[in-house]
This record gives sequence, C-alpha cells and structure tokens, in this order.
Amino acid sequence: MTRILAACLSLALFALAAPAGAAPFEAGNDYQVLGTAQPTDVKEGQVELREFFSYGCPHCFTFRPKLHEYMENGAPEAAELIRVPVTFGRQQWATLAKAYYAAQEMEVLDTMHEAIFKAIHVDNQPMSSVENLKALADANGVDGEDFAKRVNASMLVDMKTRRAEQAVRSYGVRSTPTVVVAGKYLVSPRSAGGHDRMLQVIDYLAQRELEGQQ
Repeated sequence: MTRILAACLSLALFALAAPAGAAPFEAGNDYQVLGTAQPTDVKEGQVELREFFSYGCPHCFTFRPKLHEYMENGAPEAAELIRVPVTFGRQQWATLAKAYYAAQEMEVLDTMHEAIFKAIHVDNQPMSSVENLKALADANGVDGEDFAKRVNASMLVDMKTRRAEQAVRSYGVRSTPTVVVAGKYLVSPRSAGGHDRMLQVIDYLAQRELEGQQ
C-alpha cells in the first residue's frame, strides 16, 4: 500500500508540474535514449533499473541511501534493481569491482556492500588493496581469507568484472552514478539536474515502461 501511495503521489506531482498533454521530462535533456536498446535481465512484466556505480565514487555514496529509499518505498513493485560496478580503467576501482562480485559470490553483499562504502567515505580507510579488503571482511564477520582469494583468483569474479566493463561501453556510461531504465534510457545527475530529480526521472520512465507493457 505504501508503494502504491508513493507512486500515485509522484505521478500526481509530475502532472501538476507539466502542461496538459506534455511529458514532464524530455529525452535529450533530462535523460538520454540509447542508440541501441540493450537486453535486460528481468522477467516479463518487470522493469529493469541498472545502476552503474563504484565504491570509490563519492557521488555514488551520496546517491546510495536515496536510491535505497526509493526502491523500498517509492518504486513500482515490478522494478528490479541490478548493480554494475564500473572500473573506468582504474586499477583501484577494478579491485573494488571484484570485491563487489566476490561478496555476491559468497552471498554476503548485504554486509559488505555497506561496509565497503562506509570504510572509504566515512572512516577514510583505503580499500584499494586486497589486504585491506580482507581485514574489512574479517571485521564484519565474513571469512576474509576466502573473500581475498575470490577477489584475487576467482574465474567467475574475473568474468563478471570483464562483463561489467563491456556493459559500460555498450551502454555508453561516462560517469557515476548512472541508472539505465529498461535497457533504453540513461539517466545521470548531470542530465536530470541532481540526485533527487534523477529519481523522479527514473520513476517516470519506469512507470511509462510498465504502462507500455499492459
């Protein structure tokens, strides 16, 4: 019920802000339409929200709680969030991307996702080395030796990291955070005009995509 009320309120605000018959957000200004739509990893009747981020990105750290709140209380129930850690060719970010996939492989993302962000942006701890990530895992009740081993030498982690790098190129992602809706629409803070408005654009596109599936 909370999700329904939130969705209705957001749509009502959009309607009040826009002239009759006009879309509240404009392609090419508030969001970009991908030249080639990308395949999604969600079921029919769902809409994919693909977030490109890095633990090393301060803007991603700031955006993180807002996106979480939106997914919990404002997003359509059919919205599915998929995270993609980016590297942009930086070795430190590549290590952090591998840390994301190592945590995913060990099924400890709920613990490590927040722990890595907090270590870097709150505690000012360098997380660019595997040894530091190992210590962080141990401090959070995760097997640090196993975690470090997967960051260093897991074929699955390496494969997922390479696929993430390919996705960045395929989607044309140039900054973080960026969210691609339904494999078609790229939304960034720069295009939308800040994090809060970015979520409004994402919600508008997600709702429109779901309406088009009916």
